[in-house]
Amino acid sequence: MSLRASRSRDMWGLGCLMWEVYNGELPGPEKLKAIKSIPKTLVPHWASLVSAKPMSRPAPEKFIANARQQGNYLCNRFVDTNLFLEEITLKEKEDTINFFKALPEVMDQFPKAFCVHKILPQLLNAFQYAGAGSQVLAPLLKIGKQLEPDEFQVVGLLGCWVVGLLGCWVLVSS
Repeated sequence: MSLRASRSRDMWGLGCLMWEVYNGELPGPEKLKAIKSIPKTLVPHWASLVSAKPMSRPAPEKFIANARQQGNYLCNRFVDTNLFLEEITLKEKEDTINFFKALPEVMDQFPKAFCVHKILPQLLNAFQYAGAGSQVLAPLLKIGKQLEPDEFQVVGLLGCWVVGLLGCWVLVSS
């Protein structure tokens, strides 16, 4: 089987998965014609994935590029934040600092689990290894307000880290 045929099959499977995310279990491929609850901004991209012509299905990178264009389904703050966090080690220090400064304004739009398990570890790493400093304090405190008392233990050394952060901040501001 060629790489193109394999990708085509994978993209069809992604289209089926998307259908199920919005509509529940897919009873059979013939039901793919019923769009039902798929968001309007996603429909054209989803339709390209489940095209009856396998060779007309987009490659993964083309699907993502198209869906990320302005006004399309994957062009939003949640996806932008995810992508930035995935590439944070490649970013310039100034970009990272600006990202963390702007983060508290958009965090209310994100699921709590995403903030705790994706953003929080990046905040800790940025402070410890990337020199982000006090810029991570506002998003850190915002996440901390969402946590239940027993969740602080799950997060681990958060208390020690905050003490270290505040200690460094006092030294810098003196």
